Amino acid sequence: MGSMDTALALFDCLVQTAGVMRFRWAVVLPLLVSASFAVALLGAAPAQATSSSPTLMAGQEWMVKDNDLAVLGGLGSYEWIGCGATTAPLTSTGYAPCQPGEDPIYTDYDTFEAAVESGQVTSGETVIFDNEDWQYTPSWERRNQEKYQVLAALLAMRHGITFINTPSAKTYAQILQEDLAAARYASVVEIQAQANDRNPSSYEAHVLKTVAAIRKVNPTIPILAGLATDALGRPTTVRDMVEEYTGVKSYVQGFWLNANTWASPRGRGCAPEGCPQIAQQFLDDIGVH
Repeated sequence: MGSMDTALALFDCLVQTAGVMRFRWAVVLPLLVSASFAVALLGAAPAQATSSSPTLMAGQEWMVKDNDLAVLGGLGSYEWIGCGATTAPLTSTGYAPCQPGEDPIYTDYDTFEAAVESGQVTSGETVIFDNEDWQYTPSWERRNQEKYQVLAALLAMRHGITFINTPSAKTYAQILQEDLAAARYASVVEIQAQANDRNPSSYEAHVLKTVAAIRKVNPTIPILAGLATDALGRPTTVRDMVEEYTGVKSYVQGFWLNANTWASPRGRGCAPEGCPQIAQQFLDDIGVH
């Protein structure tokens, strides 16, 4: 077997055993025998993170939606800023167009596939795939969320697109299965644990159990955990948010910070405004100024 065949075989082995882990060129480059082979390898690689120097906040990578960032008054530094679908909760079409540096959110496979085929999303870009049991995801995809998550992740992989999967469902068992399906092929997976805010012990148990299960499927995929100032329309205390963050930060690589504006009557207290004061105090307490 020649040196190039050896390199290809080793690369194949890495892909099969590590899924869509973020390969670092420092590992792969010593195996390359020519510049042309390096170019070919880059084109065949799984979806990678688009930033070689991640934006860190309190030592971790963070994600936020652009409408939530507006509620926060722009406070914080985020690796990913979601835009488009679901950034205007009261309507599926009332959101503003994505701005440079923001990452589009897709809630169904067909729309994402059409965006890729039309060139709206291309190699090197990042998307957030947020298919859930809600009005933004078509009924046929809601009935088989895992299937469409995998299809979307594989499509992103083929086109060199960084794919952040943020699945959710009605029960923890369903959510866990979706997280595991996502972890096999996505670039990043997010655990939507924010519904457990206001109960730190439940939140931590949810995240740690899910992380342990994901690590059995993919030991290296970056994992984010959801945090919210007002999950499901009810304000979270700063104390609970800090306790939840502190309890899981050593097990995840970052967080998705939510500060949605919840309309009355579901939104209580400060929730109709997104509780910016809670988010600002939380970020201050963890060392973000």
